[in-house]
Amino acid sequence: ARRVWLKSGGYLVIEPAEALTTIDVNTGKFVGKRSLSDTVFKTNCEAAVEIARQLRLRDLGGILLIDFIDMDSDEQRGEVLRLLEENARWDRGKIRLAGFTQQGLLELTRKKVHAPLHTLVQCPCPYCHGEGWVLSPESVAYRTLRELRGKEGAWAIRCHPEVAASLAALGLPEAPVCTVHAEAHRHIEKVDLEPDE
Repeated sequence: ARRVWLKSGGYLVIEPAEALTTIDVNTGKFVGKRSLSDTVFKTNCEAAVEIARQLRLRDLGGILLIDFIDMDSDEQRGEVLRLLEENARWDRGKIRLAGFTQQGLLELTRKKVHAPLHTLVQCPCPYCHGEGWVLSPESVAYRTLRELRGKEGAWAIRCHPEVAASLAALGLPEAPVCTVHAEAHRHIEKVDLEPDE
């Protein structure tokens, strides 16, 4: 999963990409009992331990950027870095910590031991082609209206119900004459235009 919950109620968001992997740390439900600074520091410390574990579990490699929550002092950053290093010593993949960038991101590299976990248990989405996104119903409706331009006669539009609703909201052209058939089983991006006899 992209989101990994911490015991305190904070969470990590892990995003593997082609060039690098980013890990974002968030306080989530954790509000702490004292100051905001204390809450942030505790969340970051817990995150550092969990990140070292996730690097091993997922076998994440290459360049990694970790966006810890902004801390008040260099001492706090140093302690978070120490915790990450200490917990990473069990890792068979060689880790090199480059330190914090000017923007406050922790940069590190890790050598992969095996193929990353997400490549073993997942495959690219056949609908979005691995992008993680599909077109909105309104975008599909606009695309369909563009395809109808210049056509003559009567046409049947077979589409997903949400696309049909968007077509109704946008308004069908007077020519060509169109009949919309909403089909619940149809993929949201798949629209068929057929001569309607």
